[in-house]
Amino acid sequence: MKTKLISIGLCSLLLFNLGTKVTLAMEIVDSSVPEQTATTEIPEITESSANETLTTNETLKETAETNEPTSPIEAPPSSSAVEDLTEARKKAAELLDDAVKNDYIFEEEKANFEKILATLTSSEEILEKTTQFIFDSLYDLVTSELEFLVEEDFITQKDMDDFLANLPKDLTADKLYSLFLTFLTDNGLNEFYDFIEAISEATEKIEQWVNDGRLTEKEGADYLDQLDNCESIEEIQQLLTKIENSLTKKASPLALRYSFSPKEITAAVGKNGTITIEPFNDIELKGTFAEVKDNPYIELSSDGTWKALKTGETTLMPIFTLSKETIAEIQQKYPGQELQIQEIQQIIPVKISAAVTEDTTPKDSNKTNSQKKLPQTNDRLNDNWTIYGGLLLVVTFYLKKRLAKN
Repeated sequence: MKTKLISIGLCSLLLFNLGTKVTLAMEIVDSSVPEQTATTEIPEITESSANETLTTNETLKETAETNEPTSPIEAPPSSSAVEDLTEARKKAAELLDDAVKNDYIFEEEKANFEKILATLTSSEEILEKTTQFIFDSLYDLVTSELEFLVEEDFITQKDMDDFLANLPKDLTADKLYSLFLTFLTDNGLNEFYDFIEAISEATEKIEQWVNDGRLTEKEGADYLDQLDNCESIEEIQQLLTKIENSLTKKASPLALRYSFSPKEITAAVGKNGTITIEPFNDIELKGTFAEVKDNPYIELSSDGTWKALKTGETTLMPIFTLSKETIAEIQQKYPGQELQIQEIQQIIPVKISAAVTEDTTPKDSNKTNSQKKLPQTNDRLNDNWTIYGGLLLVVTFYLKKRLAKN
């Protein structure tokens, strides 16, 4: 250990004094091993000189550490570098979108790679890794397809190995896909892949009809079972035609006829009201009203309110235009059914009377009391009985006087 420290101190001193880089080959050996001759002649060093050298070396080291320059502050990226990085990310996004459209990669693969892409800060690295990712994903997909074809005895293992072994260097994803299609053509597998694609498209259609409510889940499951039994593209097309014909018969036109209220209008001049329209299968019908022609007796606004203008009799013939929002609501509730609006003109009879005016003149109570009171029926009867009673008394008095004389 002592020998090792002396050697290190000597090396440090030599490097400082000479100011140059010196490469030393040192070996620390046991004292029992014969001393090796160095390539450079080193003077004999005593223990005291070695201690002095170590002390000097430590002092120089502390001075160097004190005067060690600080790290320069890293400059922010230039505007051109930022533009290059933005452009690279945009190009990478376009490459990934095209790869998904061409079925080179799947959406899930794209989403996972975009997370990695977000961590890259070099434009060159972004484009390089994106291109490589697309190629690797397609290569794995092609390899999986070839393995499937081997398992199903469409091709041999040798066919697959030869195809992969003969792929050229510096291969792009587009070139790889083109070579794969050529390989399928050469082996008579184009029809097979067309059949697989037709099966996939038919499955998507049936599932969409179920989601739209045009087919029940049971009907959809039955049709998918029938699709599994199809053995050619022609049989698939026949099944789809059968389903579409059944949907056409099922989706009879949806008839809509407007019904306005009230059925007739009787009002005085200046009065107003509102024409309403009945809901259609619990759907509130929204839209605008209009009059077939201008009517001098009654005025109709677009929101359905009316106002009586002058006295007379007329007819109100409103027309109604359904809003786009209401049409969309109906189509959502009845998908696949054509909406047919039956335009049948409704006529609303209108009678408008003169405006009613109220007499606000105060009544004079004294004048009312001073007016002559006309005789009533009961008063006349009472007067008649009085006359009859008086005549009866006169006759009785006369008869009594006559009898007294006799």
